[in-house]
Amino acid sequence: MTLEQRKRTCPYFKAFIEQRENAARRGIEWQFTFDEWKQLWESSGCWEKRGKGADRYVMARHGDTGPYSPSNVRITTFLENGRDARVGKPGHNPWGRKGKPVLEAAV
Repeated sequence: MTLEQRKRTCPYFKAFIEQRENAARRGIEWQFTFDEWKQLWESSGCWEKRGKGADRYVMARHGDTGPYSPSNVRITTFLENGRDARVGKPGHNPWGRKGKPVLEAAV
């Protein structure tokens, strides 16, 4: 089966290729095999809720640094990943826009 045929027939494989290519465009090293990546998503129980949006799930790197690798990622909400990516960066306000503490999302 060719790469294009696998992309069309396997939703996991299509998503794997898209995420790997997105990491490459962003200059982030990718260290997952397809089987490792699929196992992470299957074991998380969040595959059906994967994507962008406050209640959706994404693969996030610890501290938003380093490679995408089995030892450096976790499955978390899109909203929490966005908050984590801003921590420690210029302009980050841990108290939120209205001066109230930002509560962490439970996964």
